Amino acid sequence: MKLRSIWILTLSLAVMACTFIAPAKAPIDTVVYSDPDESDTLIVMLPGAAQWVEEYEERGLVRLIEDCNAEISVIGAQAYFGYYRTKTIVTRLREDIILPAIADGKTNIWLLGTSMGGVGTLLYRAKYPAEISGIMAMAPYVGDEDELTEYLNAEADAGDNKMAIIWRDLERSAANHPSIVLGYGSEDGLGFGIRWLASMLPSQQVHQRSGGHDWETWMALWPDMLESAGLCTP
Repeated sequence: MKLRSIWILTLSLAVMACTFIAPAKAPIDTVVYSDPDESDTLIVMLPGAAQWVEEYEERGLVRLIEDCNAEISVIGAQAYFGYYRTKTIVTRLREDIILPAIADGKTNIWLLGTSMGGVGTLLYRAKYPAEISGIMAMAPYVGDEDELTEYLNAEADAGDNKMAIIWRDLERSAANHPSIVLGYGSEDGLGFGIRWLASMLPSQQVHQRSGGHDWETWMALWPDMLESAGLCTP
């Protein structure tokens, strides 16, 4: 293996380790990418596992949003694994970002997340649906396939399962407000739970293309998802 490849692999592993062991902070760190005067619309971006929110800018999603609609405020939440491990992700999002945004006049708030970040969007929707207009969940983790299957077949008590709040909310109101716009690759390894979620949504809110659990697939899907959410001005 060449030295450059070894260095890149070492750096990647270091970033992954940091996102898993870093403690949850209060307030949560944020990056304000755009905040136009008098904007009533806000997108809050949540990163996936082993990612930092800055990747959304590096991969071009922030620019895509700005090109779609320059009147949207965009904030990135540095919501790494520690917030999920300590079960504080929803509290920090609500107290540090959502409630202040509402107080500032934001009336159209969307949460956007990939993979693990998608879990954050689904958790918030399950707990405080009245505070957001919708979520854009890209290839979200919707639970272990065996556990979800047992839950759907009523073969196990899901009371202690960390995903139960999401499963119950989706069964009860997936197709209702707040809206869910879903995207995923057809070869995604998390496909079982994603397809279950997709089956409960209006077809126009589900976007799929050939591909896996990767940025190439996701970046190709974002334009259609933003349009479905009513956030993209052609």
